[in-house]
Amino acid sequence: SGKMMAGSKRGGESARDTLELASLPPSMLRHIWPSERLGIGMQTCSWVLRELGQWQATTKLRALGSASLEPVTSCDIARKLSRFRHCKIVLDCRNFRPHFRAWNALLAGLAESAVVPISLVHLDLAQSQISCNDARRLAAVLVRCESLSLLDLSGNPHLGAQGICTLAPALERCSRLSHVELARNGMFEKEIGQMLEVLGRRCSVEYLGLAGNHMGLSAAKKLADALPFFSTLRELDLTGNHIGSKGMESLASSFRACSSLSHLKLAGCRIGDEGASHLSLVLRDCSATVSHLDLRMNTISTAGIRVLAETVGQCSELRSLCIAGNKVDSPGALALAQALAQCKRLERVCMNGNEVAGEGAAAMLRLLHLLSDLQHLDLRRKYLSADDKATLPPRPPPGSRAPQLLAGGVRLGGAGLTAVLDVVRGFRGASLLELSATGIGAEGAAELAEALLQRACALSLAHLSLAHNTLGIDGAGRLARVLRECRALRVLDLSGARLGCDGVAQLMVALGECAALATLSLASNNIALDGAARLAAGLSECKRLQTLDLNRNKVGSEGAGELAKVLPACESLRVLRLGANRIGNEGAESLSGVLGACTQLVQLELGGNPVADRVWTSLLAAARERTPLCSIVW
Repeated sequence: SGKMMAGSKRGGESARDTLELASLPPSMLRHIWPSERLGIGMQTCSWVLRELGQWQATTKLRALGSASLEPVTSCDIARKLSRFRHCKIVLDCRNFRPHFRAWNALLAGLAESAVVPISLVHLDLAQSQISCNDARRLAAVLVRCESLSLLDLSGNPHLGAQGICTLAPALERCSRLSHVELARNGMFEKEIGQMLEVLGRRCSVEYLGLAGNHMGLSAAKKLADALPFFSTLRELDLTGNHIGSKGMESLASSFRACSSLSHLKLAGCRIGDEGASHLSLVLRDCSATVSHLDLRMNTISTAGIRVLAETVGQCSELRSLCIAGNKVDSPGALALAQALAQCKRLERVCMNGNEVAGEGAAAMLRLLHLLSDLQHLDLRRKYLSADDKATLPPRPPPGSRAPQLLAGGVRLGGAGLTAVLDVVRGFRGASLLELSATGIGAEGAAELAEALLQRACALSLAHLSLAHNTLGIDGAGRLARVLRECRALRVLDLSGARLGCDGVAQLMVALGECAALATLSLASNNIALDGAARLAAGLSECKRLQTLDLNRNKVGSEGAGELAKVLPACESLRVLRLGANRIGNEGAESLSGVLGACTQLVQLELGGNPVADRVWTSLLAAARERTPLCSIVW
């Protein structure tokens, strides 16, 4: 929006780019975030703040964020912020790791300012290496922050017990404070008790984050004593605190005062079956408000789930339930499914890492047919952390009626497969079907293909995984008929499906019509040289293919040569995996020869192949000469 002006060297100062803001209307200056990661230097940042001080219409200022400051610049920025007399200031110092003198200068400047503490509404100091010595200066700022609504001090273990005790009294004046994040600060019983007493009596807290703070039974009792004062509390995060069943018992009676509680996170709290029975009392008291419940990694077995099921069904507002990484088997899943059928607003259910199979899996799958709002059901056998973004599928678009079904590793059996087919037919398809290692076989794949062809169900399918199911040539042929209709398909995983060269040949004819296909995995299918040649012939039709996985397929050097011929024509291919394929020196040299022409390729995996050191050297040299560089995994 602005115009860049290059400053000239004056008085020994180096030239720098500045922003000309004089011609900008005040309406364009609503949100400003000068930051190193946006390419704006802190010297320029200081100048921008000086100029913006003239604009009274500025409503929010977000400064610093991951910057590297000198002490003089820090104090100067604090003084410039004082010009904002009629605005709301958002000070973002997340991941701020300056020299300690820069911290002192910034905090001292804020404390001396007559305006900044009064205007400060958001203060984000997460993972900023705040020490106990900084707490006194920060307290001098907080004691005047009457408009402060958000305070994030998470990830500052060096703050220590003394630092927390220093900050607690300063928050008594912050009556508008509604969002408090204190995760991973190493707080113990005394500090938690003192901080909660101030927050509960003086503030109107709606979000309280205490994750990862070594809270045991004693700290849980302190929290139980303070909870009755948190009448406005809506979200409570206790993830990773080993409060145990006894701690849950102490907390259960106190939640009655939290009449607005909607989000409760108890992941990794080790509450067990006994704690689950106490939690059921909480859900009974908050059944009209609880909408998100996280119980991951709590060693809850079927006995505990059955107790919870009695009250979960009464939670009319429940939208998300996560019980991943527990010890729930099929009878427990069956009892839970019967209860969840009453939760008409349920949107997401995550049960990965449990022992659900057969009738239990079928009962959970029927929920997709019974609950019109349910969009995501995860029954995968392997536990996957919610923090591992690589394992999480993309959320469906708002208003989408095509659900996401993840059941990898679950032995579905006849009942489970029938439930899957009912889901596919009943909702005109699904946006994601993850059915790897479910034992559906060629016949199950054929039935699934027929279901997808009915009522244009295939049109909504974006992700399909049938990996480690014995499909064979017959299953590949049936599947090929469906793939011609999957115009929105982006990910196809058929690893370990025993397709062989003939099965791959049938698939490649159909994949040419999948215009959106971006990821194709055919690892461990024993396609050999003939399959590699047929695959190469069809690759040019996959215009948007970005990732191709052919690990463990015995393609050999000749097969690698066939693939090398078509790689320059694959304009979108970025990742190619050819590990453990018996590729020798000749095949590696063929790939090295075309590497310069494949400017889009950023990663080539050749690990586990018998290639000589001299060939590796030439391959790496070819990768280094390219722009951009290509990563070679060997």
